[in-house]
Amino acid sequence: MIIEDLIRTGRLLQSALTDQESLQLISDAAENNVKNFYQHVFVVEIPPEDSGSLPAALPMQRWGQDVVPEGKKKARFEPDLKRALGAPVVYPKGGNPINPQGIYGNPAFLVFDRHFGGFRQGAEQVRDFLQRRLDRCPRLSLSSQFLEHVVEALHARVAEALSDAEGKTLGIVLLADVDGEESAFRWADYSPVAVGNSMLSSDKYLVPRHSVILQRFWLGKLAEGADGGRRTGACTICGKGDGVISSYSKAWPWYLPEWRCPLPRGGQRKLMVESIALDEGCYRALTVGACFFNKRTRRLHHQVTREVFSPEGDGQARQIMARKSLSDFPVIYGAALMLPLLGGTNDRSEASQAITDVLLKEHSGGQLVQHLGDVTGFELGLPEKVTDRFRLNLLYFSGQPSRGDIHLRAVIEDLLPSALRAVVGCLRPLADAAHVVFQALYPHGSQKQKNYFRQRTRLLPYLLSRGYGGAYVWDQLERTLRRQRLGFHRPVRNAARRMATLASTLPESENQLREEVFFFLVLLDFISLHNQGTAEGGESNKPMKHWKELLAAVQESPPEQMDTALSGPPELGFACGVLVRRFSRQYWQVTKTGREGKDYLKHRVVTFGASLTPEVLWKRGLPQIFDLETRLQTLTLNDDFRQRLGVILNSFERSREEVRAQRDGFMAGFWSGYALQGAAGSASSEGAESNESQPKEEST
Repeated sequence: MIIEDLIRTGRLLQSALTDQESLQLISDAAENNVKNFYQHVFVVEIPPEDSGSLPAALPMQRWGQDVVPEGKKKARFEPDLKRALGAPVVYPKGGNPINPQGIYGNPAFLVFDRHFGGFRQGAEQVRDFLQRRLDRCPRLSLSSQFLEHVVEALHARVAEALSDAEGKTLGIVLLADVDGEESAFRWADYSPVAVGNSMLSSDKYLVPRHSVILQRFWLGKLAEGADGGRRTGACTICGKGDGVISSYSKAWPWYLPEWRCPLPRGGQRKLMVESIALDEGCYRALTVGACFFNKRTRRLHHQVTREVFSPEGDGQARQIMARKSLSDFPVIYGAALMLPLLGGTNDRSEASQAITDVLLKEHSGGQLVQHLGDVTGFELGLPEKVTDRFRLNLLYFSGQPSRGDIHLRAVIEDLLPSALRAVVGCLRPLADAAHVVFQALYPHGSQKQKNYFRQRTRLLPYLLSRGYGGAYVWDQLERTLRRQRLGFHRPVRNAARRMATLASTLPESENQLREEVFFFLVLLDFISLHNQGTAEGGESNKPMKHWKELLAAVQESPPEQMDTALSGPPELGFACGVLVRRFSRQYWQVTKTGREGKDYLKHRVVTFGASLTPEVLWKRGLPQIFDLETRLQTLTLNDDFRQRLGVILNSFERSREEVRAQRDGFMAGFWSGYALQGAAGSASSEGAESNESQPKEEST
């Protein structure tokens, strides 16, 4: 159950985080959608009501500075996180963020541009803003007289600071109470975490007590859970306690009170506690775990998302999908939870530190972090000290979490960190193999094309989705990460069908056909590498030998040895493709009029909308070559080619039934040989005349 894993993660984090780290985790002080609010901070200093002093508003502050990111020209505001944790805020995950929502553990309120406009007009707007939020802030109670002083002081400061403000203005109002040991702030000497100079105590600063702020934050969170119901009984998760509250938390919006069916409570908020009830400890752990989950959730790489929703067996339809905007596709998110095996105290301590490193120190230079995003499809860093005493749970989902609209696409549980690292090690040699295939198919390819193919071949979910189809990508990803062997049947079938849909528009679709051949060969290499080196259970049969070995057998070995060098329909299809393409080059030359010749397959074989099948090749594609030699006076075949073609026709005759049973493998092999014939370094690469169109640059 996901909620149980979140609670386990939260318990581990709680034992390792300091008060300030906890505040950073469970608040949104460091989030991008909150950063700009710290450009306009208004702090109101509130002394004890019996002190004889009145509340005072500090001048507007700007907690942070403008920073120009590397490689960018435009500066962006980066808040001072040390100070921001003195006024931690939570950006509403649902509803209208302008309105007060939930329970405020600390009186730190987000102020939007519309609010500031009202503040400048008069104190009445300030009073309404504060009153509606203080009603939801049980830890700060102000008398009506004190509240009026706060309103007047804040109105004066806003009018003074923002009288000529232009553009969109966002800010924060912090009511800093200084009232003994239980107050959230104290007067002290300078500290880098101070929220401002005191207006009531000379030469002193307002310094936050983070332990008190954190405790107040928790009181507000617990009140959220109690809003979903409270009852006597034991916790659903740990079985302890005699008083429990509902699991409803704004930190975990996957479970909303608006849900009705099929839950028996029928949308009644107070009955939420009857489904999953938590004691205080588990509720805190759920909040921490949920915040960790939210902050570690990343978008799936857009290339993978597009591939998941592309048709698996239609090459032309894929071209249409490739031209669509990314906004036309649902956004898929990925997240990872890291959990230890059940063990003793030492294991828990190690787990706590490891999870803390993932959360807070992933990008620091103090330790080695291995990035596994190529395997998972979303950004994921894993410290090297995380061993197989831990397990990883991967979740993939789409929808709008803020509305509870979740489409859970996959949950892959109990993964070994060593298994993910092994797959990374399998992808590294694949990059070199893919580069060799690219050079063979695109000898004059541009740098933009190289980047296009390199980015996609390094993403395991992309390769699996392209090979097996979007409906099977999660199942195959799980098999890969569990070190189970992968099958060849579905990738071969899908590749053959896509190639068949592109063949009808040759030679215009030659670039797309080459791309299909590229990914087909790369995926065969990956599956072979995985099955032989990573998967448990030994090697599985590859459909055909490496393309370089096949090219050498068809083009360079003596003709009489070709028959023994080829085994199975895919390799026979590869040889047919090489010979047909070799003849097609010559046919293009002898039919040349001006600068253009005729494509052999389109002109003589695949005519009147016919499909290219093994039967068509056997009956018309290959035998017709001999007929054309006698009919076209300018066409002469050399003896070497005649012998090789004769060997293939005889082999085809003997293997007709086998080819019929493996027609997809035969055709995938055929188009691979057809695209690779004339590759650099092959014996017949000379004469690869200009009928080969230069590869177009694909959009990245």
